[in-house]
Amino acid sequence: AEKTTKKGSLIGAVFKLSPVWMLHMLSNRFLDSDLAFLHYQERELERQDRPTYYMPAPADRCIATLRKWIPKYTDIVERLPPALTRSEMFDRYTQHAAHCKHCQAGQKSLQKWRRRTYVALTASVFGFKFRLAKISFLLSLGLLRIFQKLGQNFREGDFKHYENH
Repeated sequence: AEKTTKKGSLIGAVFKLSPVWMLHMLSNRFLDSDLAFLHYQERELERQDRPTYYMPAPADRCIATLRKWIPKYTDIVERLPPALTRSEMFDRYTQHAAHCKHCQAGQKSLQKWRRRTYVALTASVFGFKFRLAKISFLLSLGLLRIFQKLGQNFREGDFKHYENH
C-alpha cells in the first residue's frame, strides 16, 4: 500500500520551530484580550445577584450538577475573591513565568543574547569610522529594543482594545 503524506500547514511548521516560551507569550497575549473584561463582568454579575451562567449543552450537565452539589454538601461559599487591580491581573511573572521552566529558560536565553548584543554594540563603537561598524551599531540598538520588549512580556502583559487596530 502506498503511504500518503499529509502536508502540514505553514503555521503548524512555524509553531513547531518556535521555542515553547514564545508560544506561551503568544498565548498570554491572546488570553489577555478578554481577561479584564471577564474579571470585571464576574463582579458585575455577582453585584446584581442573578444567575451568572447559562449552560444549554447536555455536555455541561456535570458542571451544573457540581454547582448545585457544592453548596448543599460543603461549607464552600461561592463568593468571588476581592477584585484585582489591572497590574495584579496582568502580572505575568508571578502568575506564570516564575513557575514555568520554558519561560525561565527563555528569560535566561534572552539575557545571554542581550549581553552578546552589548558586546557587539561596544565593539562597533570602537570601530565607528567603518561602515560595517555603523551597521552593527544600528542593528545592535534595534536588537536591544526587541529584547527589552520581549523581557517586558515575561513580566507583565496588558491588552488595551483601543490599541488593537
